Amino acid sequence: MNEIKIMKNVPYKDTRGRPGKYSLPLDSMEKGDYIEVPFNSKKELNNEKAKVRQILYRFSINSNPITSARVKFKTVLLQEDNSYGLGIWRIN
Repeated sequence: MNEIKIMKNVPYKDTRGRPGKYSLPLDSMEKGDYIEVPFNSKKELNNEKAKVRQILYRFSINSNPITSARVKFKTVLLQEDNSYGLGIWRIN
């Protein structure tokens, strides 16, 4: 039987799920910061807004599991001329 060796300082590769569709900089946002997620059409905005809000919700739940202090966000639909988007504010 082969001897099993212990290796130290081997980086762990997190392989939970597939990569997200939107790479939102939620980790680096502070209270009062704002980002805008652009969309190409009103139809895309209507289809994707729930997905983005789900990302915010999951981030707020998992942001600080020790103290269970939740990060909160406010979202607003943006529609001007032919540009559509979702505005996101961090409110605490």
